[in-house]
Amino acid sequence: MTEVRAAGSDLIRILTKLTEDVAQFDSVVLTQRKMLEHLESHLSSGEDERNGRAERISAEAAHVVVCAREALDELSRLAEPPELISA
Repeated sequence: MTEVRAAGSDLIRILTKLTEDVAQFDSVVLTQRKMLEHLESHLSSGEDERNGRAERISAEAAHVVVCAREALDELSRLAEPPELISA
């Protein structure tokens, strides 16, 4: 029973950290979006370069989301009760 509690505590700690990381990521994205919206009217040249960078950043952000989803799936599997072993 102690092992189950320890595993549960570990899962809670991991999920708490993941939640904090996602919240921080969301905050950074929001700040950057607001900055870009503000600068958009002042930028006229280098559109192709910015689009290329935006696509790269978008791909990296998508990768972060996929990794987070995989981590959550793995945590869900770890949280499942062990199957009873029949004798």
